[in-house]
Amino acid sequence: MATAQTAPAMTAKAKVPAFGIRDKIGYAFGDVGNCFILSLVNGFVLKFYTDGLGVPAAIVGITMMLTKFLDAFVDVYVGNRADESDAKPGEGRFRPWIRRFRYPFVIVTILLFLPVVSVWPLEAKVAYIAVTYVLFNVFLSTVNIPYGALASALSAKSDERASLSTYRSVGAAIPNVITGYMIPIFMFSTAADGTQSVSATNFFVIAIVCGALAFCSYGITVGLTTERTNVQAGRKLDAGKMVTSLFRDRALLA
Repeated sequence: MATAQTAPAMTAKAKVPAFGIRDKIGYAFGDVGNCFILSLVNGFVLKFYTDGLGVPAAIVGITMMLTKFLDAFVDVYVGNRADESDAKPGEGRFRPWIRRFRYPFVIVTILLFLPVVSVWPLEAKVAYIAVTYVLFNVFLSTVNIPYGALASALSAKSDERASLSTYRSVGAAIPNVITGYMIPIFMFSTAADGTQSVSATNFFVIAIVCGALAFCSYGITVGLTTERTNVQAGRKLDAGKMVTSLFRDRALLA
């Protein structure tokens, strides 16, 4: 009986493909997706808010700074939940996060660049910036943190994980170059007298294109990678201890 039960398990294990170029390319596309969105948002969302929506830069800066305080807690919470999630057969622990949360992440990214907001009153614009920017950072964590942890699940060998880092760097460079060169060309509109100004509508179209490219890139990551190592679940999150530790960390307080 023992032999009959062991044989299927060994056969199932043999079906797992060996680590190779598929995993490297798939992992690289994860950062292709990240950087199509992050290059757009980090590089140009302030320009959209100030010149496209007409919100004063000081108000934008304060609003974005206040919303960033939430990130410290969201990142820890998402990382703990991803670490504690069940590793499903054929899917693993981290790939399902990328597959599921790429939908709201891309949608929220597009919502950051709604042109109709330009005609709203200032108070409504500030509320829009605060809400959408918080949601953007929340869903960024639900995709980016599991993606970062995915490398440890693709291979147990340090040299193979090091090669993933190299491919990830290449994957990040491609969208950075494309967005850095192309977005400044298309984000302006030209008036009848020849003057150019930042167009909120053009930014909305750019966000749709970048979001679509990111969505497809995440799909390639999920499709080409295979989780092989059973990454051990981490410790349970103690929110109370996490908060109190923030006020005891001298380096952080400084």
